[in-house]
Amino acid sequence: MTAVIKGKGEHYKIFKLESMRRDREPELTLEEMRPYFEQRIKTRESGAAKYAWELGLFEQYEFNLLEENYTRFADHLRDNIAVWEAVRVVDPD
Repeated sequence: MTAVIKGKGEHYKIFKLESMRRDREPELTLEEMRPYFEQRIKTRESGAAKYAWELGLFEQYEFNLLEENYTRFADHLRDNIAVWEAVRVVDPD
């Protein structure tokens, strides 16, 4: 057993090392995994670009995001999306 590791809040974790052997062969080769890695890189790059764009908007319009306001906004947006989706199902145009 390892030492007890403190997690977030009141949570603690204990790990048990089952084996130190590294005799397993990888299931896929690097070439077989290349499309997966490329997709992960594209996803991260687009996420970083979106985050930079959002920060730019915050700075440009001097927008301060308070947790209480964000929670209220997110709840309101989620409710509106649910209504829009329901309307689209009834009247799919």
